[in-house]
Amino acid sequence: MSPPKEPSSVSTYALASALFTTACVGFAIIPCYAYHMKDAVLVPRLMVGAVVSQGVTMDMRAASTFCLKGVITLCFAFGFGEIMYQIVLAVCQCLNAEYSRIWATVVTYPFSLLFALGTPTSRCKLGDYIMPNVASAFVYIPTSLYFEEPAKETLVAFVMAIYAFCLPLVLLAILKVFGLLITPGPPAKMRFAYEAARFNGILTDYFVSGGTHRKLLDAAEKRFSGICVNLARSPLPPDVATILFHMSGELFALHESLTEMGDFEPAVVDQLWKPIAGDLLELRTEVDLVLSRTAEGNTDDDNGKLKQKLGDCEGSLLRSLEDVGMVVAKSGIENGPSTPEVIRFHYAMGSLVYFAYLVEKYREVVVKEGQKAYEGDNEVRSYVRPFISFGRALAGWWEKPFFADLEDKADLRRRLKFPIRYSIALFCVVLPLSAWATYSENVRMHAFWSVVPIYMCFLPTPGASLLKGTRRAIGTVLGAVCSLICIAANPGDKAAFLLELLIFSFVGRLGRVAVPWVDYAGLSSL
Repeated sequence: MSPPKEPSSVSTYALASALFTTACVGFAIIPCYAYHMKDAVLVPRLMVGAVVSQGVTMDMRAASTFCLKGVITLCFAFGFGEIMYQIVLAVCQCLNAEYSRIWATVVTYPFSLLFALGTPTSRCKLGDYIMPNVASAFVYIPTSLYFEEPAKETLVAFVMAIYAFCLPLVLLAILKVFGLLITPGPPAKMRFAYEAARFNGILTDYFVSGGTHRKLLDAAEKRFSGICVNLARSPLPPDVATILFHMSGELFALHESLTEMGDFEPAVVDQLWKPIAGDLLELRTEVDLVLSRTAEGNTDDDNGKLKQKLGDCEGSLLRSLEDVGMVVAKSGIENGPSTPEVIRFHYAMGSLVYFAYLVEKYREVVVKEGQKAYEGDNEVRSYVRPFISFGRALAGWWEKPFFADLEDKADLRRRLKFPIRYSIALFCVVLPLSAWATYSENVRMHAFWSVVPIYMCFLPTPGASLLKGTRRAIGTVLGAVCSLICIAANPGDKAAFLLELLIFSFVGRLGRVAVPWVDYAGLSSL
């Protein structure tokens, strides 16, 4: 039996997210139209806001993180870049030589590599508060990728990027005030609770016929796995996260046990399953109730009913095992279930019972977390809590080792592979452009944008990244081709340019949100 396929559709959240991104890009591009074309060289720098705005999401927490990390990233990248520019300029003046973009690129490379260490693969603490891919690329802007006035151009790019990083947070706050903010659904923890109850119910319903209904169980497992991935991205208290991941582990183990070895023997169904099926049904009901209530914030134990049902099931399991032993002793082993099947049955039953135990443990942990928050809360503390939390986070970050859980030199070499590869890729693009810019005014004007496709194609992702990198490269090339077509079709038409930018922003974001396999290709195509 296989579940019916859901009809293809685009969610309201995907449409809203695409519209929101388009609005952010539209607001970010306003300075380009408001600015009088007295100094045309600054117009490409004004476009930085539109580029940055395409990375936003319709989530207050994510937008706050995006804004904070973006501002810190820009301060470090442009700050160190400007310092290196001044140092190289001073040295060149002492030697009575012209400013050298090539040497500036060379001496800036160590900072690009330093920022690249913040990528997730290196597990370096720099990645906690900066966007490593952006910082590694933007540090070259003040030293190598300017046109004629590095200080002025860097300042314009810095201000526009800050504006673009803060803009989504302001727009989201306005939407939230007027009750117009659309979310992708309940919080990840609540969705996990509901889906865990659903998955547990399906596994219980098809406990003795997992082989026959394997497609149905596999579909439920795939859906639950997606919920677990979303949960892993969410910030959770350590105790809560530990319990939730143990719960998911038990369900995955139970699913594998029921599907990999097929249906249980008829003797197991008659002598082991049927005597305790009623108790398991009641246990499942209590588990569903506790999970749903806890997810909604109601942590009452309901007079310990779940604990009572756990005790009843454990007693029934022991009695069923004794009954099987008596049957085998009286009638012979040929009339009883096989030993491997009995062991598998009790293993699977143990997973069901232990999952129920973890659900009760989860409720208790949520109660403790709520008590901690209540005990430390008062009227004054509610106003200063953000500053206290930030101070504690900063102090904790300072005390962390530079590399988390570093084992040996071999481990360090593995972690440094991606940052070094990424920084060298940037360097190999910026260095020849810096040399070329010395002789070409056109290159000086547009080399500023060379770093964008590089860091788009090197956005860090977990797991094998060849396919994802290929998608980004395809998206980047596709976006470049579309932009050339638009420029050729409407040269110098600012109204057409704005309309085309908004259309591609909408389509790119919609593709990324609505079609999961598109991944960063939709973002890169922008």
